[in-house]
Amino acid sequence: IKYCTGPNGMTALRDLTSRLLKNAAEMPDIRLIVLNAKLVNAFALPGGIVVLTDGLLKTSQSSEEVAGVLAHEIGHVVFAHPTQAIFRTTAVSLLISAMIGDFTGGVLISGVAEWVLNGAYSRDAEREADAYSVNRMNMAGIDARGLERFFQHILKKDSAAEDNGLFKLLSTHPPTPERMAFIRANAEATGKAMTAQEWKDLKWTCLQTSDAPPGG
Repeated sequence: IKYCTGPNGMTALRDLTSRLLKNAAEMPDIRLIVLNAKLVNAFALPGGIVVLTDGLLKTSQSSEEVAGVLAHEIGHVVFAHPTQAIFRTTAVSLLISAMIGDFTGGVLISGVAEWVLNGAYSRDAEREADAYSVNRMNMAGIDARGLERFFQHILKKDSAAEDNGLFKLLSTHPPTPERMAFIRANAEATGKAMTAQEWKDLKWTCLQTSDAPPGG
């Protein structure tokens, strides 16, 4: 795994984070990491770590889209969703494995059960993070519909999967159209997330990489 270290891009990302958290009720200590990976993804980890991928940066068509995703992941940190998810997953796995008397062959059964038991929680967590994202974007004067536009791109790419009944059963996310409608109804601001130069710097931050993530 390579970590993206372009100094101007990472500075732009940190400045955006500071702007999103300005005057927030809770000020989490966020550590930003950009992975040099083609997959389009972003996620939060315990300890305030927020990870974005180069694929996400390249796929996003505006800095407002990245800002919406970033604020969403910060929301997961604020509400301690990553820590709660790990606790729930570990607890459920051990409980079900003990019940079936098998700590090896029962892994598959445990995994399916976790999907069922954690699904509603995960969907609630995603809705909570969406609401946080829209609120912080509004407070920062940034167009929160950037997050909606990002979902539009993903929906176009994954429309076949979302129409599949099995996907809907296993998905831990609320239906994308539902999330888009919520954002559309609650977005208030219309401002930009970055200057044109900052956005360019962020898009190309993975031109420089390292074997270790940058500090801070």
